[in-house]
Amino acid sequence: MKRVRKLGVRNIGITDLPPLGCTPDLTIIDSYRACNDSVNNMVDLHNAVLSAAVRELNEGFTDSKFLVLGVNQAFMSVINSKGEGKFKEVLKPCCAALDQQFSCSNTDSDGKKLYSLCSDRRSSFYWDSVHPTQVGWAAVAPQIRDVVLHLAKF
Repeated sequence: MKRVRKLGVRNIGITDLPPLGCTPDLTIIDSYRACNDSVNNMVDLHNAVLSAAVRELNEGFTDSKFLVLGVNQAFMSVINSKGEGKFKEVLKPCCAALDQQFSCSNTDSDGKKLYSLCSDRRSSFYWDSVHPTQVGWAAVAPQIRDVVLHLAKF
């Protein structure tokens, strides 16, 4: 972050980690019913250290502003509310591999799909094992919008 500042950037937004324990990659273990609290606890520790580092940077520079974009909190808000009813199964991906050795979009040598797709991608928060859908990001974005607008004012 200091190197970016040295390049002349004065307003810097840093995303914290999203709740990695809620990705389908990890929630598959519990049939997509619950987040992995152990992984999310590690993410929380990382994000706390990041926030402390950003506070320290802000104390050291009066002509710059560093802000943490709260992706974690925004994701958890959407996940806990199921996007206020937009998402049927918020922890289940729309595109899922048929076997653990494959990933979404894999095909065999004959072109046969080695994955399945949900019937309505707009009802899924996650596209694949880790990436939100466009609708998922649209549900998260308004929650970090105010921080981005605040950063733009400096």
